[in-house]
Amino acid sequence: MKKYILLLLVAALLPLRAYSQTLHTESYKSTPEWHTYKVLRACGWTSLGVGVTAMGAGVFLGLAIASIEGGKKAWPGAVVFSSGAVLTAASIPLLVTAYRYRSKAKKSYISIGATRLTAPDLSPTYASTPALSLSITF
Repeated sequence: MKKYILLLLVAALLPLRAYSQTLHTESYKSTPEWHTYKVLRACGWTSLGVGVTAMGAGVFLGLAIASIEGGKKAWPGAVVFSSGAVLTAASIPLLVTAYRYRSKAKKSYISIGATRLTAPDLSPTYASTPALSLSITF
């Protein structure tokens, strides 16, 4: 008899707890597309930063060597500048692909939400009831 009363009490109090909480989770951040987006974004921005820095260093290196040695021995600056330009150019497709994966991850996810639905009652007050929503987006 005690177990039955305890079970009835738990069954009566659980909906009250769920009624008072607001729940909203988006699970798109746990998808493989989101992980790919994070990796590609990190690689793209790193490539862009290193490439721009290398281009600047190549210009200064080329100018420094050209002013000291003459114009014929300034090729190390051109090599550093060229490698920086290649890294900068490679960062653009990485970032474009990363943001495509982000939009793909956000398009396909499952969202769970809890809210209150209010509706006008026969009296001048509003009646509210808890509602649970499940949204699967592709």
